[in-house]
Amino acid sequence: MESENPQEKLKKLKEVLSGFPKDQCLDLDVEWPGFKVWPFRLDVRWNDKRQKWVFIVTNLNRVEFTLSEVLRAYRLRWQIELIFKEIKSYSGWHRFNTNSATLVFSLILMSFVVVTLTRYLAHAAQANLYNSGVTEEISTHKVMKSGTRLFGSLILSLMNAGKSLVSCIKKLLSFWGDNAKREHPARDGCSRRTRLGLCAVGGA
Repeated sequence: MESENPQEKLKKLKEVLSGFPKDQCLDLDVEWPGFKVWPFRLDVRWNDKRQKWVFIVTNLNRVEFTLSEVLRAYRLRWQIELIFKEIKSYSGWHRFNTNSATLVFSLILMSFVVVTLTRYLAHAAQANLYNSGVTEEISTHKVMKSGTRLFGSLILSLMNAGKSLVSCIKKLLSFWGDNAKREHPARDGCSRRTRLGLCAVGGA
């Protein structure tokens, strides 16, 4: 382990933490046996509620992302749970019209495919807004609840060798751009991902 403190170079992590103040954070360069050619950045902070150290391994550059920014970004990890919530809420998981375990498993996998495609297109709708000079963000939650018919037309187009695909995509992105904006942009700028200047990518 290597840190910015010369006295703490080449020490084991537990040796450093044993005497480190719990009201401070560590921003370290670390190596693991077998991965010495691939150093990692390790940020460490004390969680008083759980009474244990929290370890965040990242490859984010210190010049672009300070320690405090990495810690704030880590608090956004709960958004991963929103994907599962959206799938369970809008994919009909509460009831399947089949007793076949194979079909149920296939339907569950298809739900993940659909939500992945939907989010990609939501990010494309976001990119359209930015290109038009609109700074408002798209709500992926609203996207999952709206535009069902237009999304179905897009899927039918894919099943029909892509006939009218571009037209279907444009209609869907335009609909979401008009009807799926986030409701509280000011709040998001204070407490959510926009506070860090993060933006959605993947739908160029």
